[in-house]
Amino acid sequence: MRNSDSASSHAPCSSASRPDAAPALGALLAAWPEGVEARCDAIAVNERSATLRGLVRDPEAVTRLEDAYRRVPGWSMPGSVQFNRDTANPTFTISLVREDFAALGGSR
Repeated sequence: MRNSDSASSHAPCSSASRPDAAPALGALLAAWPEGVEARCDAIAVNERSATLRGLVRDPEAVTRLEDAYRRVPGWSMPGSVQFNRDTANPTFTISLVREDFAALGGSR
């Protein structure tokens, strides 16, 4: 499994030069709380960050997601889970940063 690509002005790297996203993705999937009333529609993972987006109807589910994703080893959540209840299908967004990247102030 390869990291997701993001738009940039840099030439694409070969997959051999980028870290494997599978361990990070596995940790993120394992952190999903059991029985939470939410659906994750998209996960983007790269060497610095991860974003999960999906649908959720219950604010309590948002709290459970936030509690679970604050405890993922090697990751930090700089803010809180974004919850948009102003639509017919309320959405959530979870943004995480790798702890080694966050320790550098978010830039390399």
